Amino acid sequence: SIAFSLANDALGGSIVSACRVGPLPPIPSPELMRLLLQANTLGEATAGATLGMQHSGEYLVLARRDALDTPARYLSK
Repeated sequence: SIAFSLANDALGGSIVSACRVGPLPPIPSPELMRLLLQANTLGEATAGATLGMQHSGEYLVLARRDALDTPARYLSK
C-alpha cells in the first residue's frame, strides 16, 4: 500500500507518498541504523525517496515528497 498526503510548504504544496518496506526488529542494532542512514545517500537508487522509521518504530518506510506541479515523467522512475 502507498499512502499519499498533501503538505503545504515552501514549494507551493507537495504530495508526500510513503509505503512500508517491512518490519524492524524490536531493538534495531546500531549497525542496522547506520546502514539505513547510509542508504539515504543513494538518491539515484531510490529516485529521491528516503528511508525512515514509522512513528511507532515498528516499520521501515520509504517516503518521497514531490511538488504538485512535478511532471508525471519524473514521478515514474
